[in-house]
Amino acid sequence: MNSVFRIIFLFLFLGLITVVASLNPYHACYHKDSTTITHKSDVFTACVTSSNTFDYNYDNSQHHLSVPVHFYFPKSSNKVPIIIISHGAGGIFQFHHNYKDIFLSNGFAVAIIDHFSPRNIAIDFNFVDVSEAMMLSDVSGTLKHLINYYSHRINGQIGYIGWSKGGISSLSLRSKKIYDKYIPSNIKLSFLGGMYTYCGVSFEDYQSSNTPLLLISGEMDGITPSKYCENLYKDYRDDEEIEYHQLENAHHGFDNHAFLLGAYLPWQPTLIESEACTIKINDSLMTVNEAGTYSLNDQQSRGEFVEVCTKKGAFVKYDTSSKNKSQKIVSEFVKSKFKFN
Repeated sequence: MNSVFRIIFLFLFLGLITVVASLNPYHACYHKDSTTITHKSDVFTACVTSSNTFDYNYDNSQHHLSVPVHFYFPKSSNKVPIIIISHGAGGIFQFHHNYKDIFLSNGFAVAIIDHFSPRNIAIDFNFVDVSEAMMLSDVSGTLKHLINYYSHRINGQIGYIGWSKGGISSLSLRSKKIYDKYIPSNIKLSFLGGMYTYCGVSFEDYQSSNTPLLLISGEMDGITPSKYCENLYKDYRDDEEIEYHQLENAHHGFDNHAFLLGAYLPWQPTLIESEACTIKINDSLMTVNEAGTYSLNDQQSRGEFVEVCTKKGAFVKYDTSSKNKSQKIVSEFVKSKFKFN
């Protein structure tokens, strides 16, 4: 009976925030351009210019929109490293701020990107409304904004970590071709991070960007199964700098207090294992399936792919031990990649 009440509560809660988001198109950067900044000295929101296309091979002269990025700086008169954070399909949660507080305590600045509100959604559990290319375009816009406005506060060391859906964008930067397209030429990322993300996307004609990568997955994750990240690690660990951790008995969302009691999400899509349902980025930077029968470069085609290639239902659960381990691993990894004078 308790599980039934949890499901009902989650339906009502997620339904409420979805309705509110759809009825209210206003956000921190509504009708503001990249030069508009609202801020206090160390905590502020900047409006960065991004693109709203589904394709990695986008034309960046079109489909512009303004995206809110929340910046947090430690109390320091020195230039500091910065970590950019991308949320997952559920949006920004308190646990993202918990990691932010850890980074700040270590003397690092943090930028949390709000990928959803400028696109008038609160959640994207169908994986159709917001593409990984859109999220990566937001990251690119954030980097350009840093160069243009905050080079006097950043020492040039920048890392990028994505959770779940946001982690797919982070992992895509393993590809030199995607990295060169989205990362300004005067920036060299210190590391990439993927937290319980989907590691099954492959690349045609793959060349590595040689950016250090951290992967953390849960052994019991039914949404983004850990075996894909384990396979990626085994296949590339000899040629690339990859650190991989699989947390025992951990489910998807193991660091998210919103899932404290655990819950089965009957609407949650998970990919079916087949050639037709395996995703790759082709040489033209278009997202397709391995069998060549789907192109995932617009909302309609993504919807068709999700309808055919996913099954519904997955379990999520917070776990204190896994959360503590994850925070320790992330903190140590970040400190090892940022160099101090």
